[in-house]
Amino acid sequence: MSLIRGQTLREAWESLSEAEKNSISGSTNGETVQDRFFKLDYEGGPFFTIKSFNDWLLAAATRQKPGSDVVAGPYRDYFPDSGNIYFTHGDLTLGNIIVSGVAGSRRIDGIIDWEQAGWYPEYWEYCKLLYGVEFPHEWREAGWVDKVVEPFDEEWSAFAEYSSWRCP
Repeated sequence: MSLIRGQTLREAWESLSEAEKNSISGSTNGETVQDRFFKLDYEGGPFFTIKSFNDWLLAAATRQKPGSDVVAGPYRDYFPDSGNIYFTHGDLTLGNIIVSGVAGSRRIDGIIDWEQAGWYPEYWEYCKLLYGVEFPHEWREAGWVDKVVEPFDEEWSAFAEYSSWRCP
């Protein structure tokens, strides 16, 4: 472990040029920058399926015990029970991205705070990134989040509703 010098993207955002914002967001070529180097070829871990993870999320939000007797919430259908599982940061917020450099050429120097990292359904990073950005903020309202990670709007709507019931 080493010290990463710089400031958080949250601290630097207002002073960044449009070109720096594009470069940092990885959007200069129109594609998201999410690194999908690690894809899980099988389901496993504490949740053996994406469905069991989604059921747990509902149970946590509604303060029920996970299991077959859980009463499905009105938003449960927004979470797909199949899809890809990726290793993700799990808490990729503006405060966990460190940038450095001189004005006009700032870049990402590191990503910190990895304790929530793990294997999650493909929608998870998008939901957690939006969850960590305050209202109003250009990162959210000008669509920068969608340039960084693939958007999952329906999943985000359901996640935001669940989070308002009980933070995951």
